[in-house]
Amino acid sequence: MITIDALGDGVALLRMNRADTPHNIMDRQAVAALNAAIDQVIGDPRVRGVVIASDKDSFVVGGDITEILVADTLDAARALVEVNRLALRKLETCGKPVVAAINGAALGGGLELAMACTYRLASDARGVVLGLPETGLGLMPGAGGTQRTAYLVGLTNALDMILGAKPVSAAKALEIGLVNEVVPAGTLIASAKARILDGVAPDSQPWDRGARLVVPLVGSDDWTAMLGRHLAGVAGRAAQNEPAPAAVLRAMTEGLPAGMDTGLKIEQAIFAGIVNSPTARAKIRTSFFGVNAARSMAMRPKAEPPYTIRKVAVLGAGTMGSGIAHVAAGAGFAVVLLDISTEAAAKGKAQIAKTVGKAVELG
Repeated sequence: MITIDALGDGVALLRMNRADTPHNIMDRQAVAALNAAIDQVIGDPRVRGVVIASDKDSFVVGGDITEILVADTLDAARALVEVNRLALRKLETCGKPVVAAINGAALGGGLELAMACTYRLASDARGVVLGLPETGLGLMPGAGGTQRTAYLVGLTNALDMILGAKPVSAAKALEIGLVNEVVPAGTLIASAKARILDGVAPDSQPWDRGARLVVPLVGSDDWTAMLGRHLAGVAGRAAQNEPAPAAVLRAMTEGLPAGMDTGLKIEQAIFAGIVNSPTARAKIRTSFFGVNAARSMAMRPKAEPPYTIRKVAVLGAGTMGSGIAHVAAGAGFAVVLLDISTEAAAKGKAQIAKTVGKAVELG
């Protein structure tokens, strides 16, 4: 799962390559392997710096949603991120420079791992995106996402990333300070080693060197205004009816002034409550497992022969109905367009003819 190679000159390379999944994920097994690898390189006096990389097309794409769903008590939910919190904290306080070599998607727990490295390099490859998408499932980051992100990119950018649940490109990550450099894909590992040897990669984090953030107090007018402003940006997901956005802001406003160690514990406790909320558990079952099951067609009887569509009937010849009829006809199906009168149906058909006519004119 994790191999340790020598890059020479005292630089160790931790390669993540989970054999049983197409992507690396931060589940219990992976965190245990990471923790053991960290102990090994920290305890080796010959190692002067560490590079963390992936042998897959992505870096790490998050945690195991199944583990989250079965963590059905507060204690279980806290334990789920406890080992992760301790491993990442050990990594960033080991006294050696640690460089994340981000070659692809770094999402959720994957980005939290990268942020626990003291320096972050991203490849300029097209598939490199970084994000914290947990609120899209009614969850929140639980392994330092609400704490480290704010230090690296500022409170406003951090809230945009977490509450928006949308990943950013490598270029945007560089612009806001989420990564330190973007380098050509073919030079990623070599560049990471060079940053250790030339002293560019530090051996500690800004929050452990005395950096502090000023954040509004929970319940204050500034806090309410900040929450309202960011909720407005995600209103399409009915965020005002979900507990996660307020929990994210609470974790930041209570945790950040307290220092990293206390802040991580505050985040962990709040995360446990969110994991056990009916909203999060329902969204996980529906938006993750339900949607993926539907896409896979796993519930379809195996012996049932595929159904071949030959004719499509569209009820309603308005703008949407005529558009659907147009697309279906273009796909080669015989289409019947129905409405409350022959005139209404004919109007829809005429609109399709007009659209096709314009396409013909344009060649």
